[in-house]
Amino acid sequence: MPVGQNEQFSQLDNWPGATKKLYKVPTTVSYRYDEVTSKYIPDAFGFAADSAPPMQRCSMFKMFLDASDDVSKRQSVIPNTELARRPTWENLGKTADDVIRDFLQLLYDHMKATFMDEGLRSEDIEYNILFTVPAQFEVLEVEKFRSLVKSTGFGAHTISVSLREPEAAVLYTLNHGVKSLMPVGQCIVLCDAGGGTVDLASYKVTAHLPTIKVEQINIVTGRPCGSMNIDLAFKRFLFDECIDERWRSYFQSSEGMMHLQRMCKTFSDRKEAFDNSLSTPNITIQVSPPSLSGANISAGYLRISRLKMCDLFRESISGTMECLRDHVEKCLREGFSIKSIFLVGGLGSSKYLHQRVKQYCMTLTVETEVIKPKDAEFAVIRGAIESHQRGLLGLEDAIAVRICPMSYGIRVSEPWDPAKHDPLADDQFWNPRTKLTMARNRVKWLIRKGDKIQGKRAAEIREFFQRNFEKSPEVWEDSIVMCSLDNPPPRINKDVKPACRLISDMKGIPIDMFEKQKMVEKTGFWGRRKVFYNCTFDIVMKVGLTDIEFQLFFKQRLRSELLKTSWGELVL
Repeated sequence: MPVGQNEQFSQLDNWPGATKKLYKVPTTVSYRYDEVTSKYIPDAFGFAADSAPPMQRCSMFKMFLDASDDVSKRQSVIPNTELARRPTWENLGKTADDVIRDFLQLLYDHMKATFMDEGLRSEDIEYNILFTVPAQFEVLEVEKFRSLVKSTGFGAHTISVSLREPEAAVLYTLNHGVKSLMPVGQCIVLCDAGGGTVDLASYKVTAHLPTIKVEQINIVTGRPCGSMNIDLAFKRFLFDECIDERWRSYFQSSEGMMHLQRMCKTFSDRKEAFDNSLSTPNITIQVSPPSLSGANISAGYLRISRLKMCDLFRESISGTMECLRDHVEKCLREGFSIKSIFLVGGLGSSKYLHQRVKQYCMTLTVETEVIKPKDAEFAVIRGAIESHQRGLLGLEDAIAVRICPMSYGIRVSEPWDPAKHDPLADDQFWNPRTKLTMARNRVKWLIRKGDKIQGKRAAEIREFFQRNFEKSPEVWEDSIVMCSLDNPPPRINKDVKPACRLISDMKGIPIDMFEKQKMVEKTGFWGRRKVFYNCTFDIVMKVGLTDIEFQLFFKQRLRSELLKTSWGELVL
């Protein structure tokens, strides 16, 4: 979509393997065995991958990005009923990163081919490609995702990974929502319920004129309780309680997978329309193939009771409502009333979710409206594009105050203080140069979870560094760490995670640029002067919505070439 006053918004709708125009594509990749290389190579993505044999088709891989422990990561992002399943990509000799990269490359190839057919060649126009990330992604996962994007065809263009999905959705809502539903002085809560995750964000409206302004109230939170859980529950119900045993092997074949996909698509349509109405005791789905037999299947139709539909929704609804209550209660504790709760995303358009949220709002002391904005399922993508356009046009950001989602600090050694340090918990050592007992592996927190970021997308923290050397400048390394606890600990422990390494390389700077100092070193009754040099510099850390940037200043000048940031290689 071009930037300007007369832009036209359009979306890809010609996905390979789809039987009609659709604006979304499943995050699925299929592989085929290559006899020449004796390896599995990517073959298709999205709808076109659905017909591949199950053992050659990978899905649900996005939330495994940069997982250091696949088992623990699986437990945190995959429904409990799916935990026992070994990821398909492991059987194909792939990692989650490999599958994500393959999906992105196939997506890029299709996008570029489509644009070429429409006369939008990259040789004639510049592609600005925007990516959003889930609220649950930590900075390491964002950096890994950015590096994977750059390793595909997307890397040949201008790319941006600058927004989390709920913030993109709320920007869209602010731009297109009815102002009376967002009165000044009251709060709004946005629930972005998609296929994989449900993300919540809450804001206080501070102004309408000249443009709407809001301040973030609570840290954006998210859970893996999207509509994917409902689809998985339907498949389990179909296989465990409905179809006869003899059909199970059939649905493992390519032909059977096509029929299963057809039933899942029909269920998805029924799922969005389901409202738990007492007047509709059963939901019917046409089975495929028509000869399918089993319990609750009659005359070519599968009957699902209203109570069973509620059960299929249970995991998604309970996770969503728990996140929602956290944000509502936070706003109320801050003394703000909540005017509106906006539901966006694919699951956000569910009538049943809308009904459950309305029922919850009836328990609140102040009347709160539950709104499904027009084109709610496109809120994230539209919000990301509109936010990027506002930045290119130099317009003000609608979000005046943001909240830092995590604490970030630097690992330090500091002089031993008996009143502050614990001999059982802190590591003592002697510094021969300073002649002081020091405490190792302490953390100086530079910005804390919950700190407010005023008036800009990134918080800027300047930290002073001082290093000494004797003969020539050195390369110094410092560890940036992070913690998700509300009160981060003062020392390195299991709750403190590595973020990145800062490598400050001063070897190329002439020695006369440093301050010469002398110290007296005693040897018996005598003392001799020892010369050393003092190197001082500043590092500015910019904590943004999705990333952290660092800049090194030496002698009051920005010297980017002296600093390198290394991600994902730090062990505490």
